[in-house]
Amino acid sequence: MNRTLMQRLKGLPGATGNSPRGRKARKPEQRACLTLEEFERWLALEVGERYHHSEHRGLFRSTPFAAWQSLVEQRAPRQLAPGHDEAMKLLINFMPLAHRSIQADGLTIFYIRYWNPVFVVWREQRQRVRVRYHPEDLSRIFVSADGRNYVQANYADLRRPRITLWEQRAAVRALRAAHVPRVSEEHVFRAIGSQRQIVEQAERSARRARRNSKAPPAAPSTELQTRDSGQPTEVDYSKPVTPYAVEIWK
Repeated sequence: MNRTLMQRLKGLPGATGNSPRGRKARKPEQRACLTLEEFERWLALEVGERYHHSEHRGLFRSTPFAAWQSLVEQRAPRQLAPGHDEAMKLLINFMPLAHRSIQADGLTIFYIRYWNPVFVVWREQRQRVRVRYHPEDLSRIFVSADGRNYVQANYADLRRPRITLWEQRAAVRALRAAHVPRVSEEHVFRAIGSQRQIVEQAERSARRARRNSKAPPAAPSTELQTRDSGQPTEVDYSKPVTPYAVEIWK
């Protein structure tokens, strides 16, 4: 699947190719147009609709979907119990894992402080907790003291906007490049706000440039164009008319 998927990815606009050689000539950054959310939808369709419904030699010309259906008929698979809680538990178990200690002001990870009232009890017990987080949404994390039951913890400062892990890392790199002596939560969110403004301005400029490049040409003038041919010549009607030589079709 990986090889098939990588071949398909090379056909997307903005793909960098197999190697850095020739990347400058290809200029993938000028052709890239998909947002992360759009790419995720494309990838879901590529795997769920195209790949799983195409024939595979390893399955004797059958499709993965048909093979799955055949096995399901022989033995019913285990299914999640219906409901939001079970679905959330499954999602949490697939999230990245980190370990932290509860401090007096809450739990800090990625230079961001989080809070849940149960932290007061866990701090008194001096428990080291497990932290699960979603890279695309750092506005909340999931914390467990026993490794099985998780509670949700939100930003301690609820005024903070939702950010991604990639935005947080980019902000920290920018702050360190600027030789900020001590990175703080305030620094991180301020840097992300500035970066978002730059991106929004660039998007507006790009849209404006595309509109200008696609603008229709100016309409031709409705005024009659007069040809300046000097003084008009007079016709001598006393002379015989000389016909033009033309080709006669029979």
